[in-house]
Amino acid sequence: MPRGRPRSFDENEVLDTLIKMFVRDGFEGVSISAVCKETGVSLQSLYCTFGDKAELYRRALTRYGETASDPLIQGLRNTSDPIEALRNFVKGFEYFNTLPEGQGCLFTQSLASAVEGGPCDGAIARGYANRIRKALKDRAREAAEAGRLAGDPDLIADSLLSASYGAAVGGRGGLPKVVITNSVKEALKLLEP
Repeated sequence: MPRGRPRSFDENEVLDTLIKMFVRDGFEGVSISAVCKETGVSLQSLYCTFGDKAELYRRALTRYGETASDPLIQGLRNTSDPIEALRNFVKGFEYFNTLPEGQGCLFTQSLASAVEGGPCDGAIARGYANRIRKALKDRAREAAEAGRLAGDPDLIADSLLSASYGAAVGGRGGLPKVVITNSVKEALKLLEP
């Protein structure tokens, strides 16, 4: 017979709160006591369910990938027209114009603060970035093979991925909205035949 009280919180809700905290404050800026306060989960329950702070961070990154990156990848793969799929990806950059300053992409934050061998080594974020990159390259190659894309499809895919991370950083940093809007306009030109 299991001991203790049953869990009285939703793990995904806790992880979603952690994502917001880590985006806002970074790994170093989030304390376990702040996590307990903001989530309403006791210290013991937090450790029993998620482990230490590094594991909390990894679980938040994985949840972010499932909720933010996986839908992007599916959108790239499931849109029948490869050019439309790539255009939709680029138009998604405008999302970063809607965020309050200091908010943004957890993966961008993770990659920018990656420390080799530490809990913030960027491995999870790089894994998702590579999956997005592959989906972009697959669709760009498909469009190029159909004669609908001028230029090197792999370079175009890498440019789109880099531009998306740039938009995330610009949105977080409070750059004028026109910067991201202009980035979208120029990235869309890469998709012209």
